Amino acid sequence: MYAFRLLTTLLLTFAAVPTLAQDEQFATDDMKKKLLEEDKKEEEIKDGWDVVAKIGATGSLNHNSDVVGVEDGVSVLIGGILSLDANFRDGPHRWENLFSIQESFTKPQNPDVFIKSLDQFDILSTYFYRFGTPDWLGLFGRLSFNTQILPGSYTVLDEGITTLRRRDRVTGDLTDSTITVVPGDTIDLTGAFEPLTLRQSVGLFADPVKSKPINLSFKLGLGAQEIITQEGDRFIELQDDDTVVLVEDLEGFVFELGVEVEADARGELVPDIFTYFLTFNAFYPPFTTSDIDRDFADSINMRFKAGVGLKVTQAVSIDYVLTVLRIPAVTTDVQVQGGLLISAAFDLI
Repeated sequence: MYAFRLLTTLLLTFAAVPTLAQDEQFATDDMKKKLLEEDKKEEEIKDGWDVVAKIGATGSLNHNSDVVGVEDGVSVLIGGILSLDANFRDGPHRWENLFSIQESFTKPQNPDVFIKSLDQFDILSTYFYRFGTPDWLGLFGRLSFNTQILPGSYTVLDEGITTLRRRDRVTGDLTDSTITVVPGDTIDLTGAFEPLTLRQSVGLFADPVKSKPINLSFKLGLGAQEIITQEGDRFIELQDDDTVVLVEDLEGFVFELGVEVEADARGELVPDIFTYFLTFNAFYPPFTTSDIDRDFADSINMRFKAGVGLKVTQAVSIDYVLTVLRIPAVTTDVQVQGGLLISAAFDLI
């Protein structure tokens, strides 16, 4: 009788083991599912304001004295950035705002003058309304403001300048005037906040791919652009044994209306450590008040911006940003600027 009871107990115990294991597996699966749902909720953007400020600086100092193959003197590079991101979300509505100032100055070895090497002032405000079905499609409206804060000038470094040659943008006519500029002096080109570019856009947006490694978004819409100058000049080149400086005048005011497209890719190649972004924008204005006749290719405005960032700490990062710009109403030449920056970001809200 005792042996029968012991055998029955053992059989019931072994029979219960698979059931307990199965219940434990169900509990484990439920816990995993719950954790995934919590992670997903954490990744979702909360309603309300999200404000981040960034302050950055860069600089270098080089000194040479009696070094073979190098000119004696001191060269200095100093620069900085101040930016503010303020984004607001309320259900299907999102409002993104960017305020950014970047300045950089270089002092060559000779003469002892500081030359502006980077001067950008940008304000960008974009409103998004996301459809419910599909949730990756919606409407957008955007305003942008771009200019330089400080006056622009050409600094004479080597030979003295005896002639200022100005070329008319529309006719190509040349006008010479006699000047006397010695090394270290400057020739005024543009005033403060010149040229100033305003852009307004409305249309459709789509962001079908959203993940940490890559986020893709596209925009298509109508755009208007205003370019305002004080009829300043832009530097072209030195001529006649570097004694003549050739400049070209800027148009006073240009209004353009046309079609705008944009593609943007960004993400984190290494989560919370290594980031990147690529943005390409093209604007074709079939209507323009410019006095210069251009074909289709020469009328396209383009802006390409790319950057990589390495987060050293939670607040400090090292970023490199490359900007390639083409605005035919200002100049048909492609403008290229790049810079390395160490910055600190602070969450304000």
